[in-house]
Amino acid sequence: MRLRHAAAVSASGTLLALGALTAPAQAVQAVHAEGTAGASGTAAAASTCPYQGYWYTGTATTSYGNTGARVKEVQCLLYSAGYLPSSGVDGVFGSSTRSAVRSFQAMYQSECNPLVAVDGIVGVRTWAALRSACPA
Repeated sequence: MRLRHAAAVSASGTLLALGALTAPAQAVQAVHAEGTAGASGTAAAASTCPYQGYWYTGTATTSYGNTGARVKEVQCLLYSAGYLPSSGVDGVFGSSTRSAVRSFQAMYQSECNPLVAVDGIVGVRTWAALRSACPA
């Protein structure tokens, strides 16, 4: 299941609606558990990406080799959408993040907006896509 910008789960498992879409708490927890082992992995993932917009809310171009809050936001959005495991949320835009961005862009381009380039670079259109509610 892929979630689009909208929901997070608190440490107690309560659904926190933060955007245009919401999802059942179990679905959000399942996404947060992806790539982790057991319940402790779910809690660790939720604390890594508490909600979108936590690390960065702008649209500056973010690409391979960048580090910091912008990258962590990209990674959290990709993680929430099911394109990156929780272990990939490290604030370093490396090859796995670039690959996840390209995969997300390809899906978004084919299913939501043909103007999104598949280039592995998070520019204005990709930021908008990552934060959108396209029902892919």
